[in-house]
Amino acid sequence: MKSSEMASVAPKTLQSVDVPAEYRSLHKYLDGRFADTVVLRFGEIEDLLADPAHDTVLDHFLSVTVTDRVRPVDAMRRLRERFPYAVHLEWEPTGGHAGAPLRYSEAVRGRSDIEVSRSFLDDCRGAPPTEREEQLLFRALEAADRGALAK
Repeated sequence: MKSSEMASVAPKTLQSVDVPAEYRSLHKYLDGRFADTVVLRFGEIEDLLADPAHDTVLDHFLSVTVTDRVRPVDAMRRLRERFPYAVHLEWEPTGGHAGAPLRYSEAVRGRSDIEVSRSFLDDCRGAPPTEREEQLLFRALEAADRGALAK
């Protein structure tokens, strides 16, 4: 676990605590019915799922920021298996996203469909496609080509 914070979203403390805008809307949803606290958690997903130090927040609403270098697959489902009240998830890889901002019109010029597809996956999650995913990409692109030829 990198760090954690508690932010009260109870009506009586909403004004006195510096609560980000997304939690103000969450407060309207909660409306005091379920809980008056949202717990913020930061860390790599495997640590968040396995570390017993997080057992104290199993009954709290959670906003989780995973810091894995590669975007974890099915992260929200996995988090909700342990933390049933996880309501918000973000991915902020340690060290930030690699590379400079990219203009896709420039990035795709002169590249094949498979190269663009590989780059898209790498840009979105911080890792290239696995061998299995690449096979699926080839099959999908071939099927799209066949569909275009049939028209």
